[in-house]
Amino acid sequence: MEKTNYEFLFDQLKFLGFGENLKTSLAEAMENNQSSFELYFAADIDGEPVHAILYFSKTDAMANFYFSGYQLAMDNKLHHFRIYKGKGVTLKEGFNMLCGRAVFKQLTGKKEQKYYAWLQLDLNSKEGECFKMNTYYENYSFDMSKLLDQLMIEPPSPNWDRAMLLRSLERGNLQAALIKENGKLKNVMIEANPVEKTITIRENILQPEIFHRETDDIENVLKNKNIRQKKLKEL
Repeated sequence: MEKTNYEFLFDQLKFLGFGENLKTSLAEAMENNQSSFELYFAADIDGEPVHAILYFSKTDAMANFYFSGYQLAMDNKLHHFRIYKGKGVTLKEGFNMLCGRAVFKQLTGKKEQKYYAWLQLDLNSKEGECFKMNTYYENYSFDMSKLLDQLMIEPPSPNWDRAMLLRSLERGNLQAALIKENGKLKNVMIEANPVEKTITIRENILQPEIFHRETDDIENVLKNKNIRQKKLKEL
């Protein structure tokens, strides 16, 4: 059965990380049958409040609505992320980029050709109301997989594998991991650093015990640890 315009948009919102909270608002806005509309979204990501305006429009009265992009705000930082045919920077990736980290994405050229590149916002430089976007293409010779081998960085727990660690870094996450130092394993936090063609390593003073399969940021480790401590006190 062919999906309706509403079902397509709703699936796109879920895929891009906006969940199901906009389900009713989306249906009501589409029923008004205006040429364009906006939806407002608010959430906490890793303990940080974020706000977004999502933009929808259609080319003419008979056409379907499409999701063209969203404006994401965190603290005093704001950037507009474009969405093309339901694909683009997800909400979590947008958050990571506003934190200054880089994200590895598949992009579409003017002739519909597909290619991959690292995207990173220059939080010290503006282009209009948005931050300048730095793009590091595949020929920039930033090979994170090779760097993981050279630095002997390992996944944070037996429940992880190397592919999961690599994918988390490509999403721009600040990732818990283990590194061999003087023959011993050391807990660290790592992130992709394409501009310097390296992996940034930060010493982790915590002993991480729980690692979320999707994000694995230090904030999640702290949150889960605090929850466990609270439950123990209640017992």
